[in-house]
Amino acid sequence: MTSEPSEQPILYIVYNAKSTILGKLDYAYRKTTNPDSDKPACAACELTHGPTLSLKESSEWIATKARLQNATLKQVHLDERPTDLAEWMKQSNVRAPAVIIEAKNVSGSFKTLLTAEDLAGVRKDHS
Repeated sequence: MTSEPSEQPILYIVYNAKSTILGKLDYAYRKTTNPDSDKPACAACELTHGPTLSLKESSEWIATKARLQNATLKQVHLDERPTDLAEWMKQSNVRAPAVIIEAKNVSGSFKTLLTAEDLAGVRKDHS
């Protein structure tokens, strides 16, 4: 039995951090030296994991994900982005963190939904 390709668009949450140990340490340093400014170290990290340095997703984010329909959610660190997404972000001058959607059945068709600035404004709001 083969599975059909997903008809749903892919919703990427791109963190402004790498998934490596050094990446996590770098994020922790940036967050603790700039704890709650208008330009947080990674607003996407705060949206999904809360305001602390937790490696676990917040209960609010888990509930938010449960309400998500009609899209496939992928949360990725800078070093985990698909090549076409990383190249598009570079060419389009989109910096992380960001929320980006890739149209269904159109590989490489990306659109920014939330910029780093947008995420900074909503990082504590799951409504």
